[in-house]
Amino acid sequence: LQTQQMAHPLFPRASRKANDFTLQQNGNLWLITGSNMSGKSSFLRTLGLNAHLAFAGAPVCADSLILTPLRIASSVQITDDPSQGWSRFYAEVKRIRSVIEAAESAPKDIPILFLIDEMLSGTNSKERRLASRRIAQRLLQAQHAFGLITTHDLDLAHLIERYPQHMFAAHFSDHFDGEALHFDYQLKSGVAQ
Repeated sequence: LQTQQMAHPLFPRASRKANDFTLQQNGNLWLITGSNMSGKSSFLRTLGLNAHLAFAGAPVCADSLILTPLRIASSVQITDDPSQGWSRFYAEVKRIRSVIEAAESAPKDIPILFLIDEMLSGTNSKERRLASRRIAQRLLQAQHAFGLITTHDLDLAHLIERYPQHMFAAHFSDHFDGEALHFDYQLKSGVAQ
C-alpha cells in the first residue's frame, strides 16, 4: 500500500492536510503516536476511507494510491450497546478479537489491513498495557496482515526493539506557544516525544 498526498475527502479542501505513507509487506505494524487532537484518528480514517473508495472504483483523495487486493478489519470509534448488555469496553474487546481473527486467518492472496484506534482506553493502565502488547504481538505474527495502531501509550513503542524488521513508528506533533496548542497534521517518523 502506497499513498502520495492522501487526505480525508470530507475535510474542507482549503484546510485539509495531506500525507504520504507506505506499507510495504505483510507482517508490518505501524504505531502512530501523538497527543490528543494531533491527527492520529483522522489519519487512520483517511487511510481506511480512501482504500474503500479505491475498491469501489471511486476517485480517491490523493495524488496517488497504490494497493494490493486486501480486506480491511478495523476497531475505530467503538460505542456501547445497551440492547446487547455490552459496555463500551466489552464491545471494543469483541471488535479487536474479530480483527485478530481476521488477521490470523487471512489468505495469502487477500491480506488484511488492520486499523486500530486507541485500543482499550476504557480500562486501567496496567491491564491496558499488558493486553495492548499482546494484541500487537498477535497482529505482528499474523502472516498475511499489516496495519496501524494509534495510541497515546508510548509503552507499546518498546515492542519496536523486539521486532525491528516488522514494527515501525510515526507520529503527529503539536507545539505550545505559551497560549495555545498548534498542530501541523503532518506525519513524521519516530515516536512522539
